[in-house]
Amino acid sequence: MPETVRVAFVGCTHPHIFARLQLLRDWNIEAVGCYDPDSTLTEALERDYGLKAYASPEAVLDQPGVNWVIIEGWDPDNARYVKAALERGQAILLEKPGAPNLPAMQAMVDAVKAANAVPFQIGYMLPYGSAMAHARRILDEGVLGPVTLARFHGATPVGGSREIWQSIPGNLGGLMYTDACHLVHIIVRLLGMPAEVRGKILRLPEGEPVIAHGFKKDTLSGLGDTVEMPIGGLVYEDVGAAVFDYGDKLVTMDLTGWEAHPWVEAWRIELYGANGTLHVGLQPPWYKLYVRNPKAGYEPGWHNWDGFGVTGGLARPPWRITAISGNTSASTPRTARCCSSASSSAKRSVIRRMFSTRSGGVGPQACLASVKTASAVGALACEPVHGRTNEKTCSATCSPRRRYDSHCASS
Repeated sequence: MPETVRVAFVGCTHPHIFARLQLLRDWNIEAVGCYDPDSTLTEALERDYGLKAYASPEAVLDQPGVNWVIIEGWDPDNARYVKAALERGQAILLEKPGAPNLPAMQAMVDAVKAANAVPFQIGYMLPYGSAMAHARRILDEGVLGPVTLARFHGATPVGGSREIWQSIPGNLGGLMYTDACHLVHIIVRLLGMPAEVRGKILRLPEGEPVIAHGFKKDTLSGLGDTVEMPIGGLVYEDVGAAVFDYGDKLVTMDLTGWEAHPWVEAWRIELYGANGTLHVGLQPPWYKLYVRNPKAGYEPGWHNWDGFGVTGGLARPPWRITAISGNTSASTPRTARCCSSASSSAKRSVIRRMFSTRSGGVGPQACLASVKTASAVGALACEPVHGRTNEKTCSATCSPRRRYDSHCASS
């Protein structure tokens, strides 16, 4: 790991950029500057956040000492940003899903592998939460016995799937691409690669009006507005599900673009074994474990644990309501600041992980495995729904909706 870390942002459209800027400032890491083709966006970042704007990706990447690049661009643009950083040997953190489709992702992974020693990571942070660590441990200790059934649930809050980040032209899909990728990554990390995947998506026609809180029309929309919009009528899918066949177990994954909860608050993992049942919440982190027979220090009965985390908390009174109709888009996940009380050594270990190509299966090969599985969902979901043929999938990205729980919990 280099002694001094200097960061450049290339592509700034995803609102995760604001959480990342806050994390860098909390940890006294210098953000050298940024590039984005949207000059209005970069002017605002320079004016309001002190992030110097440059006229091209090359201009900011070639600033002295830049050794880490955070890419928050539109998926169809990200490949050229990755290429430019790889050519300079700069570590890369790429916003999920990272590419608009599987062939583009495969080409990107091939380029990363060819660059050999360049650290590369796609922003899948949910597996590092404390609840996931407990789930992994409980599985490894065999507390549940043989697992025959599992369910993974995710969603966007009402209006979230109408935002621009779930409506990118040229992407393979919306909700089942930009958010299901989180669940696919978690499934593969916990259970490995399935033998077969079958998927289904649903596109709803515009229906009755609903109220969305925290709806963002663009990157600079702050916490967003409270707006009225019709349910359905999205650019891409409204609901999606998939079945992963492992031979010895079936795993289901389901997502909706119209959930009442704030971002991630109701995301769930359910694992059903012959000796136990495990229910897991990701953020805030918690689990409920039922044990039938004693195992690994657990007595029969229910065991509950609640960790340190945050709730979405954007469901507020509708101080201002705006009407929205049609295929307009916008909104962002809640961002959680990293614990400023985390020790310096803990902070260094997280940064060191970013500069390591041996970072627990989040390198290019693991990313590609997740995208391949996600693409299988899409490839098998090409079924006529409401008179349309839908060709969608899932893929790969980064979430600011985590705290560094393992460090914060002990501080």
